[in-house]
Amino acid sequence: MNTPKATFACLLLFVSVLSQAAHFQLTITGDGFASDAVIELYEIPLERTPQGMEILASGSFGKGFFKHSGNLGDIRNVSVFVRSSDGKSKFAKADFILEAGKIAIQLNRNWTYKVDGGTYNQLLIAPWCEQKNDVLKMEVLKKIAQTSEDPLARVMAYSLGYQLEVDAQTNVDVARGLYALLGEQRAALVRLKGAEGRLARARARAAMQKGVVISDFEAQNLAGKTVKLSTAMKGNNLVLVEFWASWCAPCRSFIPHLKDTYQRFHNRGFEIVSFTIDADKEEWQIASEEEDLPWYNLGDLKGHASPIATSFGVSGVPATFLVDAKTGRLVSKTRDHDELNALIDSSLPGE
Repeated sequence: MNTPKATFACLLLFVSVLSQAAHFQLTITGDGFASDAVIELYEIPLERTPQGMEILASGSFGKGFFKHSGNLGDIRNVSVFVRSSDGKSKFAKADFILEAGKIAIQLNRNWTYKVDGGTYNQLLIAPWCEQKNDVLKMEVLKKIAQTSEDPLARVMAYSLGYQLEVDAQTNVDVARGLYALLGEQRAALVRLKGAEGRLARARARAAMQKGVVISDFEAQNLAGKTVKLSTAMKGNNLVLVEFWASWCAPCRSFIPHLKDTYQRFHNRGFEIVSFTIDADKEEWQIASEEEDLPWYNLGDLKGHASPIATSFGVSGVPATFLVDAKTGRLVSKTRDHDELNALIDSSLPGE
């Protein structure tokens, strides 16, 4: 069991480590890559979106060698991709921790890799790489996130295991402790907001059960006009609130099915309200024009940080919520096209 004294000692050690500007030297090697291969180093934010991946360095990897160094103000999770110069093919990927000292990454064409050097890389990444599948990899991170006496190790493990809804409250407690200790420093603030956002979505998702009353919201369409959900519900029987994004292939594949549903049932009091989690208006507009959406098409351009998406518990897209427009209550969250059509057909009045 962690004692308050031990935990405080770890926090002080963490502050000491974080406050020191440190030099890192990163070397990445690999064999058998295409001559036109390029390598890109990205930061992994807690809330991962296409707009959230900040590129830190890039270069040629045709000869299987890349070197990058600099002064590190903040230990961070990073990801490296090797791809073709035209971006159509990806050859390798590795997640690791950018920290002080020498770090060596050996990339393989089978998407495996090895990491040498670095205290946190040896604590988190090395044992993670040894596991044979994603379930075992996530178990390694889960154990560290829940039991490590080092608060930074716990937060880093949480960041790397972002796709699991694991111990959200503990992650928030850790983040709040760091923020209280470190104030407005970037590491603490980003992790606090990210952890709180995940917890809020987890709670909203748990509450989003059949029969719950859906809260009204308002957002803008592409023309800049503010529209309320209640406006779409007025005079209708059922409304499907659908979360999507321009970059989401499953969302785009689902749209033709939704058009079929809309054409079949719109005259019987069925409406659709699409809400994008895009953060870039131009990308949203281009996708909308390509898809030619005939229904309400709204967004707030806040990405995964959207308070509207959070209120529905949305952590991934597509996500659908069929709402009884007369009572405002949730009917279903199904995304199965045939099941959705059957449910709508049985719930609407006859033609």
